[in-house]
Amino acid sequence: MQYTQYLLTGATGFLGRAVAKLLTDRGASVRALVCPNDPLRTYLDTRIEVVYGDVTEDASLDAFFRGSGTQSCVIHCAGIVSVASQPGKRLFDVNVGGTAHMIRHSQEQGVGKFVYVSTVHAIPEKPNRAQIQEVDAFSPRLV
Repeated sequence: MQYTQYLLTGATGFLGRAVAKLLTDRGASVRALVCPNDPLRTYLDTRIEVVYGDVTEDASLDAFFRGSGTQSCVIHCAGIVSVASQPGKRLFDVNVGGTAHMIRHSQEQGVGKFVYVSTVHAIPEKPNRAQIQEVDAFSPRLV
């Protein structure tokens, strides 16, 4: 299915920047959710519609999702990467709470597709460098 609009979070991050470039280079309409204080916001391609907000602030997502629907694809790349044994509240608020907000808004707007991007550190490694695959349940003791 071809989508007429892509809603992208994490557009100033490592992966989000690559996704944004790929989409805009292909002529796609891209709307990016960007934190107002993000120092990298000025480097976004001018073809990207920027909406200022934060995945942790549910009300700030209204403008981001405005006009979206079945022809929209959400690509949720926003997240905090940490290897800390005690990652802290902000990580939980962004990675769990922010994702919950994104899913809820996507469902309410009836978006056509929701793509969630995470880290390979959420997938258990296999012995002997065997290829890993996405799992349907998370087990912290296996990663």
